[in-house]
Amino acid sequence: MTGFPIVRVTRMGVGYFVHVFIAGFLLGVIRTLWVEPYAGAVMAELVEAPVMLLVIYALASLRVKRSTTVSASQWLAAGGIALALLLITELAVVAWLRGLTPAQYIAGRDALAGGVYVALLVAFALMPWFLRRRVA
Repeated sequence: MTGFPIVRVTRMGVGYFVHVFIAGFLLGVIRTLWVEPYAGAVMAELVEAPVMLLVIYALASLRVKRSTTVSASQWLAAGGIALALLLITELAVVAWLRGLTPAQYIAGRDALAGGVYVALLVAFALMPWFLRRRVA
């Protein structure tokens, strides 16, 4: 990668976000159409969570391995950018698809599934940094 560090970090964050969002969107479709009708919404989210964690790990690992010249602190910033993009996109998509305001969406989440979701968001933001630190 070339360019100023801020441009580089932004590109890294956007790329990481896009890959994880696409994977999460596809898993969400599977969860909603095929798991929720049989297991319920909360159980479906809980079943999806470890799969999503593996996806986050795999995609972050691939991106970090391809960017050997990128520092851990740059990956930390890229993870923050990716997290911000994910939250903005998810809230916008939820508002559009489900007709909910962001406040309604957050208030309507199950406490257990919501806690797991927050943990996944933290893992998503920190995983590239964590993996880069392990390699360094």
